[in-house]
Amino acid sequence: MSLPVRYRSEIAPVEDSARVPSSGHYTLLAIDDDPTARDLMRRFMEREGYRVETAASGAQGLEMARQIKPDAITLDVIMPDMDGWTVLAALKADPELADIPVVMLTMVDDHEMGYVLGANDYMTKPIDRDRLVNLLRRYRCGTPPCPLLLVEDDKKRRAR
Repeated sequence: MSLPVRYRSEIAPVEDSARVPSSGHYTLLAIDDDPTARDLMRRFMEREGYRVETAASGAQGLEMARQIKPDAITLDVIMPDMDGWTVLAALKADPELADIPVVMLTMVDDHEMGYVLGANDYMTKPIDRDRLVNLLRRYRCGTPPCPLLLVEDDKKRRAR
């Protein structure tokens, strides 16, 4: 099957990087083995005002998450070597990374698995870009201190 129109990008793909985050920008880490998906995510989210870093594998994504401490992560499930479920479990098991919101972006329609492993949101591909931007806005705080809802009946734990 072929489409009647051929897509040709006028913008060259941006190489993956592990830059140190610049202050004042909301940093998104996109972990996906597909270079086209990473390039599209970078270009779209940068137009929305996000600073976007990308990783081509689960292992690279974990390393970059540790280095740059992004404000949010988008994560594909189907990747060679280390799949998204394994990456998600590792992110949530690491105390330094566990609080970073993770949005699963995948062809696999298994919302329940994503939520059980700690994903904050789950979207199936093809991605609705407006919906993705709205999801990520939930986790963005422009002016710290950011509001937090704490539900804990133990007074000592609430005080920590």
